[in-house]
Amino acid sequence: MRERTSQFLRWTCLAALLLATASLTTGTAAAEDFAVIVHQSNNYADSVEAMKQVVRQLFLKERSEWPNKIAVKPFARAAGTSEHDAFLNGVLKMTEADLANHWISLKQRTGQTAPREISRDSLLIKLVAKYEGSFAVVAKGEAEGNDSVRVLFTFAH
Repeated sequence: MRERTSQFLRWTCLAALLLATASLTTGTAAAEDFAVIVHQSNNYADSVEAMKQVVRQLFLKERSEWPNKIAVKPFARAAGTSEHDAFLNGVLKMTEADLANHWISLKQRTGQTAPREISRDSLLIKLVAKYEGSFAVVAKGEAEGNDSVRVLFTFAH
């Protein structure tokens, strides 16, 4: 009986260890890196925290131009996408409800609307490359090696 109990405990510990390892691996794989990309000619640079604050203000239309005086043109990702969720949490520091309320309030006060949503990475990169003051969020891998846009900063979900 003692041997069965000992064997049962060993199997239970092994199963728990395997589950813990699987959850750690899954958590690491789900933490993608994301990048805020800008037009290649946009030379704005600052500390990452300062750039996040500026991008937040630009996206929420609290500012209309970059600190280097380039007029802004933000693009958004569709709600529920990993890019949108990462941007919401990592840069905007808002919930989905907070963001929706912000756009409703802004529309009522000023008539401004949320940035245009673009779903495909390839189209988004082309648009950011086309408009000098534009910016958007993409998976870091999509921006790497692309000479038509510049990575402003990267962040994790």
